[in-house]
Amino acid sequence: MKKKTMILLSALALTTAAHAEGYDYLAFQRTDGTAQTLKAVGLELTFSDGKLIATNTQTSEQVTMALADLASMFFTDTQVTTAVSAAKQTQEWGLTEAEAIYDLAGREVKPAHLRAGVYIIKKGNETRKISLK
Repeated sequence: MKKKTMILLSALALTTAAHAEGYDYLAFQRTDGTAQTLKAVGLELTFSDGKLIATNTQTSEQVTMALADLASMFFTDTQVTTAVSAAKQTQEWGLTEAEAIYDLAGREVKPAHLRAGVYIIKKGNETRKISLK
């Protein structure tokens, strides 16, 4: 079983590497719904003792997690923020001061009308994708 899992993950890594062109980040989605991203350029993935260790050699950032906790990995052109409650996300990211908030259909949304879902936030020269539970 362990060998089969490693072969599957190796094939996944090779497949995703072929589709990484044009994306800046690799996102790691956990089974609890949280997510974390690392810059894709300079990224090294290691599998050891049932864990995934992702290290960006250029920024020294690292993500370590048990393979059982890994729900998915995907390339994205924006950073993915850990999914938390809308109230906490509003406080953490200062969404009330955001220049613009858009849903995935491209419609502008007011901070008071945020519900569970994925949004694009523009604040200053920074753009982020967030997920609200």
